[in-house]
Amino acid sequence: HRGLETLQELRRRGHQFPCLALSGNVTPSLLERWVQLSGQGFIRKPVARRMLQEQLERWLSPMGNATHGSGALQSRFVAAMVDASRDLRSAVVQRDRKRVTEIAHRMKGTCGAFKASEVAEAAARVLRCVEATEQSPSELDKAFAEVAEAVGRLSLA
Repeated sequence: HRGLETLQELRRRGHQFPCLALSGNVTPSLLERWVQLSGQGFIRKPVARRMLQEQLERWLSPMGNATHGSGALQSRFVAAMVDASRDLRSAVVQRDRKRVTEIAHRMKGTCGAFKASEVAEAAARVLRCVEATEQSPSELDKAFAEVAEAVGRLSLA
């Protein structure tokens, strides 16, 4: 599991900030290992927006990295999606199918949790383009353009 490996490496390097896992594959042994590595929480997919918001505010507020209320959390979410869209564009231009898949998958899951269904659906179209064996590069470009437009509308909301 990548999350466990990532948390283990972060702890090995001395980082002690809170870490939350987000997964659809939760087993008792996975939860036990997460706690052993000093993980703070585990959120199951599909994610309830309220649960995600409560967990983030619980762990970020004491660190001074977030203010109380959903406005700051929403702003951080939008900023993260703008950054992810920029990364996705770079991966599409480079025709790096692996990175495109990773970024689009992450965007799809995160946007689903924040009820940003337009962005989640556009990211899902990118994933379908990457999975299609006979897909032309222009179709992937078009699918990315839909993501960028949806993120742009999200930024204006």
